[in-house]
Amino acid sequence: GRPIDKRYLYIMILPLALGKFISSVSSYISIWKVSISYAHTVKATLPMFTVLLSRIILGEKQTWPVYIALVPIITGVCVATATEISFDRIGLASSVFSTFCFSLQTIFTKKCLKDTEYHHLELLTLITRISTGLFIPIWFLYDFLRIYYDQKFLDGGKVSDTMIMLACAGFFNMLHNVLAFSVLALVTPLSYAVANATKRIAIIGGSLIILQNPVGPMNVLGMLIAIFGVMSYNKAKYDQHKATHRKEILPYVRSSSELNNMSHMGVHHMPHSKSDANFCRM
Repeated sequence: GRPIDKRYLYIMILPLALGKFISSVSSYISIWKVSISYAHTVKATLPMFTVLLSRIILGEKQTWPVYIALVPIITGVCVATATEISFDRIGLASSVFSTFCFSLQTIFTKKCLKDTEYHHLELLTLITRISTGLFIPIWFLYDFLRIYYDQKFLDGGKVSDTMIMLACAGFFNMLHNVLAFSVLALVTPLSYAVANATKRIAIIGGSLIILQNPVGPMNVLGMLIAIFGVMSYNKAKYDQHKATHRKEILPYVRSSSELNNMSHMGVHHMPHSKSDANFCRM
């Protein structure tokens, strides 16, 4: 990529790093306060935020089936919220806010990749370094001091297990970021939102099976409605992409008025190529 001037660094790169920092913190607060299945059910609203922000920021318009597919997603999240056993206002607010921030980050990251011509992993490294610098002071003041003065935890024999889990969480989070930026470099922000929404289905199902969070029948129904909305959204976006692609590859078709004019002129053969037209003239 070409060198980034200081002005662009301040108006684009630093806000992206700050957004990554804020969205990551709020995401972890959400799974701290509520169950993973509920937090990611709320985060399934990512396509809704992406559609709205893409319309406002990029001026992109969607087909009606795409807008209609957002209805079951919102309905499912509302049902799941109303029946959530471990409901917490801070957890809900953190989930919604992190989803909004991730959507903004997706759109502006795509714009930044085009503006700077940076390799996506190079941009990820730069943003991560800045956001890490923001994380360290908060981690030291909040987590490190709590761990240092928690003798019960230090003497409980769980320090090594906790360090292993933290190392695994950090490793998989790194893989997630690398894959997310790699996918985002290849597709549009809205297509990325579709893939991300599909990921939520695996997380919700996996958390219910592995962690066995207590859920009620209506809560499961809300999650299923939201998942159905995500699948409908994926299908609507797939159909929209196929329709756009079909328009791009359709051959040029003459209008009926042109055909009538040519028939009156005594032309009964339509040239299909430049060579065919030359052959007719000969």
